[in-house]
Amino acid sequence: MAETAYPHMERPYTSIRVGWVFPRNGWIKCNTDGALIPQNQQAGCGGVFRDESGTWLSGFSRKIGSCSALMTELWGILSALQAATEKGYRKVCFESDSAVAIDLIEKGCPQNHPCASIVSRINRLK
Repeated sequence: MAETAYPHMERPYTSIRVGWVFPRNGWIKCNTDGALIPQNQQAGCGGVFRDESGTWLSGFSRKIGSCSALMTELWGILSALQAATEKGYRKVCFESDSAVAIDLIEKGCPQNHPCASIVSRINRLK
C-alpha cells in the first residue's frame, strides 16, 4: 500500500491493489455491479460469468430506471442469480463490491427497509 498526498486533498489516502481471483476448480464466478447517474437517478446493472480459467462464459445488463445506488447493486445480484438459474450454472460464486448489499442479504433486512422486497427475492433464489 502506498500513501500519497495531493494538494487539493485535506489528508493523504492509501491505495490498495485489487485484483480478480480465479474461482476454485469446477466453479464459475459471477461479478456484478450497479451504476447510477445521480442527476436523473437513472440506473442499470450488469454482470459477467467466468470459469475457473478466467474465460468469459456469459454476461448480462439490465436497465433499472429510477432507484438508489444500493438498489442497483441488489438488482445486479438478483439478475445474476436469475441468469445463473436460466443458464443451468450450478456451482457459482457471486461477488459484489457493495458491502451494504451483502450485509442485507446475509445478516437480514428489516421488513420496513426500502430494499426488503428485493432482498427477500434474492434470498429465495440463493
